Amino acid sequence: MNLRAAKAEPEEEKQEEEEEIIYSEADIPMLEEEVTKMQGEFDAAVVVKHKLDIELSASNERLKAATSMIHSLRAEGQRWKAYVDQNAENEWLLTNCLVASAYLAYCGAMTLDSRNRLADIFKDMCGEHKLHVPKKQLFIDLPLINFLYDEVEIESLRILKLPRTENSNNNASFILQEESCSAWPLICDPTSRVLDWLYCYLSGKLVIVKYNELRSQLESCLTEGTPLVLMDCDPEALAEDARFMELLRQKRRFWSANAVFKMMGRADVEEELLDRFMALEKARLDEDRITAIKEQISNMTQLNELEKQMLDCLASDTRLLNDLAMTRKLADMKKHYDETLESQERVQISESAIHNAREGYRAVAKRGAVCFDVSRSMVEINPIYQTSWQQFLEVYDVSIKHSERSAVKAVVDKLTSYAFQSSARALLEKDRFIYAFLLSLEVEDSLGRVGVGEREFLISPQLGSAVMNTLGHTVASDHRVTQIKKPFDWMFDEQFHNLQSLALHYEWFQDMFERMPKDGRETQWRTLGEHGTPEVFPLPEKMDETYHPLQRLLVLRAFRPDRVQQCSVAFVSSVLGKRYIQDINFDIHTIVNQSSPRIPILLLYTREGDLAQKMFNDVASKKQSHTVVVALNNSGPNEERKARKAIKKAMQDGSWVLLQHGHNAVHLMNLLETILEEGDIKNGSESNFRVWISAQMRPELPVRLLQIATKAIVDTSRMVRNSLVGSISQLDQETLKHSGRTEWPPLLHNLAMLHAAVRLRALYGMYGWNYPATMDFSFNEIHEAIMIAKEIVRDIPGSDGETLRGISWIGLRYLLSEVVYGSHITNEYDQTYLSALVDYWTGPNSVKRDFEATKMRYRTPPAFFNNHIRQTTLLQSLDQLPLFMMEVPEACCMHTTMETVTGIDQYVMTRVNAVLDAMPSSKHLSHVLQPIPLSPKIGPSVASVTGHTLTPAVASMGVYASASQALVNSRKDIEIWEVCHSLIGKIPRGWNREYVVERIRKTGADTPFNRFILREIDLMLKLLAEIKSSLQKLKSLTENPTELLGDQMSEKLVRIADDIFHHRIPSRWLHLSGESAPPANWALGQWLADLSARCQQLERIIIQGREKFPAYWLGGFFHPRCLLALLKQDAIKNSNATTNQVEPIMFQTEITSRDKDHVIHFHETNLGKGPHLKECLSTVSTFGAVHGRKPQESCRMHPPNQDPPSTHHTHHLHTNSDKVVVGEQTKTNDTFTVLCTRIVSLRVNSIFHGRQT
Repeated sequence: MNLRAAKAEPEEEKQEEEEEIIYSEADIPMLEEEVTKMQGEFDAAVVVKHKLDIELSASNERLKAATSMIHSLRAEGQRWKAYVDQNAENEWLLTNCLVASAYLAYCGAMTLDSRNRLADIFKDMCGEHKLHVPKKQLFIDLPLINFLYDEVEIESLRILKLPRTENSNNNASFILQEESCSAWPLICDPTSRVLDWLYCYLSGKLVIVKYNELRSQLESCLTEGTPLVLMDCDPEALAEDARFMELLRQKRRFWSANAVFKMMGRADVEEELLDRFMALEKARLDEDRITAIKEQISNMTQLNELEKQMLDCLASDTRLLNDLAMTRKLADMKKHYDETLESQERVQISESAIHNAREGYRAVAKRGAVCFDVSRSMVEINPIYQTSWQQFLEVYDVSIKHSERSAVKAVVDKLTSYAFQSSARALLEKDRFIYAFLLSLEVEDSLGRVGVGEREFLISPQLGSAVMNTLGHTVASDHRVTQIKKPFDWMFDEQFHNLQSLALHYEWFQDMFERMPKDGRETQWRTLGEHGTPEVFPLPEKMDETYHPLQRLLVLRAFRPDRVQQCSVAFVSSVLGKRYIQDINFDIHTIVNQSSPRIPILLLYTREGDLAQKMFNDVASKKQSHTVVVALNNSGPNEERKARKAIKKAMQDGSWVLLQHGHNAVHLMNLLETILEEGDIKNGSESNFRVWISAQMRPELPVRLLQIATKAIVDTSRMVRNSLVGSISQLDQETLKHSGRTEWPPLLHNLAMLHAAVRLRALYGMYGWNYPATMDFSFNEIHEAIMIAKEIVRDIPGSDGETLRGISWIGLRYLLSEVVYGSHITNEYDQTYLSALVDYWTGPNSVKRDFEATKMRYRTPPAFFNNHIRQTTLLQSLDQLPLFMMEVPEACCMHTTMETVTGIDQYVMTRVNAVLDAMPSSKHLSHVLQPIPLSPKIGPSVASVTGHTLTPAVASMGVYASASQALVNSRKDIEIWEVCHSLIGKIPRGWNREYVVERIRKTGADTPFNRFILREIDLMLKLLAEIKSSLQKLKSLTENPTELLGDQMSEKLVRIADDIFHHRIPSRWLHLSGESAPPANWALGQWLADLSARCQQLERIIIQGREKFPAYWLGGFFHPRCLLALLKQDAIKNSNATTNQVEPIMFQTEITSRDKDHVIHFHETNLGKGPHLKECLSTVSTFGAVHGRKPQESCRMHPPNQDPPSTHHTHHLHTNSDKVVVGEQTKTNDTFTVLCTRIVSLRVNSIFHGRQT
């Protein structure tokens, strides 16, 4: 109010003054002028006011637009802020850059597990050097490909048919880095998968050529700037090639970081197979998916461009409040961005629906990935087992064809069966079960039924326990499971410890293990422990109702390790089906149908090359195709020209060409693919032209040929059941109905059984036959035997005209033992054993219905005694036999001893272990014990599958894998210096050369026997010098390791040190110690003690002389056969026989309870006449005593109901000219006594192998 009053007073005063002024007419101009002036001011004020109103409105509009823009960019602002925060410091980016660079530089040539381990090492090294740890660490929060490329580039890889898996993206990163590196990529891809991806990646603008076929392609590619892909090249040879010398200088080197597509994980294969299934069987869905991907890529590209433009606007100097146009432009871009984002969301919704429909068929792709992964893993067993991606896709495409007509489970079963048949026919018989067993394990794993460490426990309980302890999967030391003691006296300690280990590490077995000692359960467990076939016997406490097949197998593996092979067969049968444990149905017609004029058929064999040609001729005659056989005897140009000419002519004629013995012409095999591709085939793919190749399984066969050809192994089976099935399946209906006699079908069975028994006996090596190599018969012998039997067993009426003439069993036996199987036998004892086998299986009693094989409980199947014989019925009856029922010594009339074992369980399990070691680690497969061995372990397995002590024969069947490594790691580490120091004093001193010569002079001078002893002493001195020199050098080097190790260590010395450290006998020492030395799995101290005993025998001989030395220890000589030959020669000289031949001289075995240390002299022994040692060749071994067992024997042929004696034996030498009647007391002229208490298996055909036999 006061302010208003103060303003009102001057106004009133002014008004009073104005009223006082009186204007005249003369004032009018002035007044007008003032009015005009005031009007101008007013108009100016109105203009200013209007401008201010406009500016206010514009400012309000700009403010509103800017505010709206800021609100719309809030989400993007937060995302941009988070990105800035994550990369606020260059040190964070530096860490990831270093790790990514090191990974790309060093990890390409490594396996998946090695890549992951090395990436962790790189990150740890960055931490050790105090580099900042980024908020998003590479390989943990940030995949490598997302660090190197943006989302658009990554999404574009899906159009190139690359699976969206981490491993595939990492592999792609190696190849996509080609422009930023100074070297060319060297890609290791044995499955040939990368070729298709490179073709898509380079849009078809590349030239693919084999290195050995490179001509002018290099110059053309250099001129036109086209990428050149060299296949099947050797990097070392390529680096020395003059054509590439200058290019290599420019590029400096090859990019050794291989993109290892052979390590393409199972997830990668699964994604590819699922994409292929959708493309072939659900084409519309697949087209929609590809369209969605392309639209998504387009939206992502547009979003990236719009975002870049918006960031450029925001980063400019123009302020949004001062530039409405810029704000509107930014608003338009944001609107477009939001619309594109909405479109992207719609695409993602559509793609999600397609993805859900696609996931319904993942079971098919998952099973296909398992089959392919297992198939290509078999290359770890034999390099011949190559499988290409294209070969598997052909099987996959056939399996999924018309899938809409079947349920998914039916498609999965069909795919499994086709893939198994295709792969198994290209495997050796002994490896087919490994493939089936691995396939069963991985199928169970894909279904989520395999736990951590269960595979390892299956291989070896000790390995499984070590893995679980390392991973921390175990119970506390005071857990109730650890307090349980062995409940039953009849139970072996090994059985209890295995079951306890199973309960300690696997929760699903703990309750059953705790209830085992309780009342009423001992009978169930004891029955299972004593049952002859536990694999088909129910587990105690109805465990079969709750346990899946692998858990049942683990229980049996722990409780019955002696039946691990049979239990594995039952496991495969329960998981996959019985047809997967039967012999492969080798249908040559199916193979022909799967081939094409440009895909050769490769028939592989180990020994039976004639069988391949027989199959070729048989199928050609049925197909009525003209054939041409080209024998390839060498790799010369003449052979190659002859083969090319034959192939070119056959292309025009539509005939078949057989390139026989293709392994002799490796260069031609390398060129065969190009010859077939470039050849002018009449009628194209409809032509009847085919190229067949028969080749021996050798590593030098080209890998590319193995990948493109339709392969099959034609060897006849060695397993008794499969051999029976194979022999009977070769019979035609005319042969089955050849005779109406009731003896004819059982005789056919017995001939097949005889053939299988002879071949089975050869599997025991020197324990089965003296010359097992000559007893490895093929299909020719069984074919000839059946032809001879058809001639002898003919329906010829007898003299009365009513009955049939009798069968000449004697004649049949003679022809079989002397002509068919015995025509090339040079050893009389092998001939004797063969005759006994023939007599056993071919006779009037053996073709009767009630005839039973001794100790086998095996009888001829009743189907062979039916009135109406049909081949299918016979084969079905044989297929019902358990797989490994007949693989026992009794099947070929031998006793079961520690030496008469085939070691098939050791062969299978150790190789399964090796394959699992080569597989990438996964959720349930760990390689924590031995990620990468520091040095390669070459040699037999040191871990026993059955838990018993390994004999040399069984040990040689296995391979060194993680189970052996776990056993070695469980032992106490030794100091090499300490071992060398302790062993040097235990080495026998040896002899002075002059001393030996002097002693020899006093004991007979220059005689054959003394020359033999001198040779033995020379070999012993050489061995002792090598051992002493090696130990002294190692001791000297290990005393000052920092000064003398490194270049001072020769390769030979390194191997010896490695063997000593791993508790093995050095291979160099074994080689020098001769064939009669102890096996490699002996302890080193025990081996040297045996060496000392050998030296003592030689010293006693040179001191006492031949006349006073009472008995010879054959295992103590380097060449015991020379001694026996010498004794034979002396016997001929001293005998009254007029012959000069050695054959009549024979050895006789005398059983005695005395050992060599208690023998002073032997009296001349009464000798009998006739085929000595015909039925049982006695043996005695102290090898069993080494392992705490009683000495056992290994008999060659024995009467059915007679067990071999178990006492020491002496062998006496006599001539057949000493005619003695049994029971008569007569002395021979000269008798030599040879004590054999230290020989595992004595060969009385003057082939003595000491302990190894």
